[in-house]
Amino acid sequence: MASKQAVHMKHGQGETSYARNSSFQKAEQNRMKPLIEEVITDLCSSTSTLLHGKIVIADLGCSSGPNALALVSTAINAIHNHCLQLQQPPPEIFVLLNDLPDTDFNTVVKSLVTLRQSKNPVVVTGVAPGSFYERLFTSNSLHVVCASNSLQWLSKAPEDLTRNRIPAFDIDEHARREMLPMVREAYEKQFRKDFKLFLELRAKELVSGGRMVISLVGTRSDVIASKFSLFPGIVAQILSVMVAEGVIDKAKFDSFYVPLHGPSIEEVREIIKEEGSFFIKEMRVHDPTAEMNIALSSPSKFVNNLIALFEPIIVQHFGEVMDEFVRAAELHWSLDVDGSLREERREWSGEQEEIEVVAVKQEPEEIERRGLVGPEDFLDDFDAVAVAANIAERSLREEAERRCHDEELEDLILKQVVAANLAAKDNDDERRRIREEQREKFIDLVSSDED
Repeated sequence: MASKQAVHMKHGQGETSYARNSSFQKAEQNRMKPLIEEVITDLCSSTSTLLHGKIVIADLGCSSGPNALALVSTAINAIHNHCLQLQQPPPEIFVLLNDLPDTDFNTVVKSLVTLRQSKNPVVVTGVAPGSFYERLFTSNSLHVVCASNSLQWLSKAPEDLTRNRIPAFDIDEHARREMLPMVREAYEKQFRKDFKLFLELRAKELVSGGRMVISLVGTRSDVIASKFSLFPGIVAQILSVMVAEGVIDKAKFDSFYVPLHGPSIEEVREIIKEEGSFFIKEMRVHDPTAEMNIALSSPSKFVNNLIALFEPIIVQHFGEVMDEFVRAAELHWSLDVDGSLREERREWSGEQEEIEVVAVKQEPEEIERRGLVGPEDFLDDFDAVAVAANIAERSLREEAERRCHDEELEDLILKQVVAANLAAKDNDDERRRIREEQREKFIDLVSSDED
């Protein structure tokens, strides 16, 4: 089974390195740019969120190569442009990059030099090796957390499978189809556990009102999965050929798990709400079929992408078998005479989607004030800022109406009291007049008889 440290991309700058086979990931980072720019604008406009003119940005799962600085560079440029437009001094920026310890940090650190050369704004950089399923930073220290194409990687293989020695991909097709629901459920359970932990940890590290901008490869919720996930499924098919050829042991194959799960957008939304530390400001999906088809469009691209992503965990589990793996992968491609495998890959890629989320940390009192049900529970494209503004405006209007109503009620009561007093006075005057008249007409009969 792959350990935490084995889950990293292939190092270096070679033909099969991640640095040269990450165009799919780069395309997703480009789509995240507007989200990051909007988040930066919100934060820079809020004096309560920035900490003494400083802003701390962390990219979790940065990997290496040209994509490592893409997200934080977008944030830095957004800060510079925002402050330049408003003609105000920019905050000092602290950039932190994170990935597992076996990541090629030598390349990453060299890249950081370009960021540190900035004088306006001042940029300080750092590296935080470790799993993002653990605490990485001090409490209330981060303003922005970014993560692109990393959260689909689990902390480990699903415990329900490893503990019960259930293969993730059975060589026997009938058995594989029978076990698929159980396998998918185990992966979903592990993702839920990991993602919930990720949210809890980031909630401790982010300041109140801090933002997370994340994207991950997911699975369309309207697709009834009849096969394993795209890349793990392809890798498993190739490895099964190697089992049939006697290159690797079947028992070894049965104990191999790729710690990767593509959740549906419903899974992601439900877990964020269930964990409760964040509310979703924006959530959207993108069809990555075009980028995936490009990544799998030729034998060389197909093989190079597989090696860049999976060589470390394959080598750790099976040993030095990559030459045989490459040969089997090329054979897998060349045997596709009738195009059936290519069509299957197209179907696989068609089941995928990129999920992008902007989430805002909320404090416990905010959660209590918001209640258990909010507008975002019913709206897919929930704009928390707009809804909050509408609620505030409505509250002010209702307060004004309530105050006017109270004043009218007080005036009415006063008039009623005055009218009642006047009526009582009139009644007293009338009774007094009647008594006076009766007194004047009264005849003292007793006195008259004596006379």
